[in-house]
Amino acid sequence: MKLSELFPAMPKVTISGIEYEIKFNTRAVLQLEKDYPNQEELANVMKSVISGIKVSDLINVLFAGLLHTKGFKDKDSLIDAIEPINFNSYADAILSAYMLSSVSPEQLEKLEVLSADSKKKAEPETLPGNTLSIE
Repeated sequence: MKLSELFPAMPKVTISGIEYEIKFNTRAVLQLEKDYPNQEELANVMKSVISGIKVSDLINVLFAGLLHTKGFKDKDSLIDAIEPINFNSYADAILSAYMLSSVSPEQLEKLEVLSADSKKKAEPETLPGNTLSIE
């Protein structure tokens, strides 16, 4: 299995003709903590992405997911750039990126296997014919 199959690429959105990758990295998590100090509130917002997210929540979460791009200096600049016709595609990308931001049990297992394999390859084999003798 390829790592790209286990760790798919982050979703992308197009805003004002420019394609941006949405990613929930540490900076995004810090922004979300600032916008939603109560973790339960954030969980409800993420659940509402499927059923119909409020525009203000869409902007907050989209802004957090785009922070790593440095494409928007603040939420106002993002608000000026996005169009309501694209809200559903933004919501789809947000949900996908948010889900991809945490490591699944299957991904952890694969990483452990790969790590064990690389450690085995790094250890040189010592065979009787490969040892030096001081005779």
